[in-house]
Amino acid sequence: MSETIPRALSFDWHPFYRELAEKLIPYRARQSDLLAILEKLRARDLPVTPTMDIDESGKKFPLEVMDPFTFFGCFNRGITKKFRLEILAVLKSEFEIEAPLPTDFQGIPILNNQKSWFFGRSFKRKPDDIDRLWEVHAHAFGPDPLSAPAFCQAFDRAMEVKGVSANLTVGLFWMRPDYFLNLDSRMRDYLGIKSAPKLLKLSEYREIVQKVRSQHGPDFPGLSHRVWEGGQAPIEDEDDGDPEEKRLVLIGTWRGVSPAEIQRIRKAIEERGGYANWWSFPIRVEFAPDLQDGFHLYLNSGGGIFQYRFWVESFRTSKGNDGMISPWPEMTDDSDRGKSRASASNAEVFKTWLRVTSVEELEKPITLDWFDPAPGIKRQSLLNPSSFGYAVLTKRVNVVGHASTEPDQYPETTLDGPPSDFALNTIFYGPPGTGKTYRLLTECRGYFGQGRVRMVTFHQSYGYEDFVEGIRPEVVGASSGAIRYEIRHGVFRRICAEAAKDQGHKYALFIDEINRGNISKIFGELISLIEEDKRIGSSNAMTVELPYSGDAFGVPSNLYIIGTMNSADRSIALLDIALRRRFEFIELLPETSLIQGEDGNGSIPDGAGGRIDLRLLLSKINERIEFLFDSDHSIGHAYLMDVRDFGSLANVMRNRIVPLLQEYFYGDWDKIQLVFGDIQGRDKKPHPEQIVTHVVRTPKATFGTEHEALESRRSHEVAEVISPGAIRKIYADSDPAT
Repeated sequence: MSETIPRALSFDWHPFYRELAEKLIPYRARQSDLLAILEKLRARDLPVTPTMDIDESGKKFPLEVMDPFTFFGCFNRGITKKFRLEILAVLKSEFEIEAPLPTDFQGIPILNNQKSWFFGRSFKRKPDDIDRLWEVHAHAFGPDPLSAPAFCQAFDRAMEVKGVSANLTVGLFWMRPDYFLNLDSRMRDYLGIKSAPKLLKLSEYREIVQKVRSQHGPDFPGLSHRVWEGGQAPIEDEDDGDPEEKRLVLIGTWRGVSPAEIQRIRKAIEERGGYANWWSFPIRVEFAPDLQDGFHLYLNSGGGIFQYRFWVESFRTSKGNDGMISPWPEMTDDSDRGKSRASASNAEVFKTWLRVTSVEELEKPITLDWFDPAPGIKRQSLLNPSSFGYAVLTKRVNVVGHASTEPDQYPETTLDGPPSDFALNTIFYGPPGTGKTYRLLTECRGYFGQGRVRMVTFHQSYGYEDFVEGIRPEVVGASSGAIRYEIRHGVFRRICAEAAKDQGHKYALFIDEINRGNISKIFGELISLIEEDKRIGSSNAMTVELPYSGDAFGVPSNLYIIGTMNSADRSIALLDIALRRRFEFIELLPETSLIQGEDGNGSIPDGAGGRIDLRLLLSKINERIEFLFDSDHSIGHAYLMDVRDFGSLANVMRNRIVPLLQEYFYGDWDKIQLVFGDIQGRDKKPHPEQIVTHVVRTPKATFGTEHEALESRRSHEVAEVISPGAIRKIYADSDPAT
């Protein structure tokens, strides 16, 4: 890494942070005043540190203590620059700070929003824990604290507090960045420090600081900026003694949520300061108090599989059928702003709005087994698509991009790497809903260790500059507005560099929707380098000179490139030939045996005393699609994996399968009716129970007179109520197409 600090970095947060830190000294005896300030910030709808404590029984009550580092953490968490500046503006007034407000937060390590306390919950807290933290703060502003016995003793005593680890060095760095070095997990990785943060003693810390100062210079903010310049993922060193598995979380079913949609939401959070996310059902009143301080919403993407979670800072909910307008219009999508529903459908009424401030991807997808129902909740209701699931997480999860100092509790499926017959370049392909992305995120991710997998989704606008390297503009002065251009490395170049430095392990780049990108535009001259015999260290190893940086570049032999391809979008025959001959293809087909239904046998009650066989249903639908179109456009088992009752089946048919068939058949409703058995015989006689209904409109009925040049037309629509018989007849009746 370069040791050169860009001249444009101002680090103008130092004076404000230092003055605020010193202003806190008298508040050791006025902790209630700090809590009152946090509540004032919350009243302005600003995202701040939670202020509800919890006892051993799980009962919540207002926090009664506050230390200076936790208070500082309220504006040094995973929130947007806009919110941080608004919080600091309030604090400037409250504490009468003379230093100007910062214009940047460069080089500042941030806390995880969900673990931003420097102390434990009430039942984990010792009587003098808070005072130990204040004691460190009190001695931190002398001329040379690291050599002062009082500070040394206070530091070592504070390190014994439950909830304190290397995060204490982060807090000291916030307050005196010219003197203290932060030793968060990113900095330790950068410096090659392997010691566990909980065992850190002042003598060890002092030795590290002196060594870093001699090797890297005294500019600790500049060093921190270089370590964090890849983006601010919250540090994960702190442990507040209250594992998340004891906290209430919500489960929301969002079938098929894609990496592209997750990326869109992340971008919205970055640009707007948060994302207003609506749901068509309310939050139950008895659980609302436990959610006031923020909570995780785990997204069920289908089949009870959870790959993503939202952190929700606040919420608004209503039981009314009329819905409610978003309380955060500036964070709301244009299509939903100012509305109380997305359509006339009851499934699209805005009954709950969540203010989401971060989206996290789990290191490994988890299943429903990781959750216990909250008190009074039945397990079978956790995946109800018409309500939230209320649960308690029973295990600790790891999140992509968050380092962890705890032992790995989730063993890999193999020691390192996929089976020997697994090709370096592989594409999983098949119809939608056959588990391509799921296989990437479960089986394939398990082949590689934590931190050795990157994922990207290709799309029509994705290019070489995003994937390999490109030139990006950067504003270098807030006042001058001057712009400079610098070369930024894309995800492919970054993971190639990581893999090349760590030849003892295997790495992977997952490319979702690989066929949606312009391969020639994205890979450019590098397409040849991914071949197995062209990799670095192979018999015909090749390197090329990159066009922007001029650097020599090759692809390491321990990097796997694994993609997914929806065969309904583009068949293998139409793929870029350069891609076809460099990848091996593994076909994934619908597997009806994976559909569980109500009790594992693939059937569900129809609500009228009978049952519907979901496996037979999907098999017959796909048989007809293949006859009318081809097997590439089958429907995968994932569409029915969550179905446990007739209401959810009718919802899937109406809102997911019918629109998919409309896309497949380009609006040819007659073929859709044939798939559902809604018309019979050559004269297309309507079945008594239809999913897609139609009426015949004659020229005379339409225009009032006969027109020889015009023929009668059929007008189609989805039945307002889909009956059990309308679905059962798809597989129970004889083939209506004959």
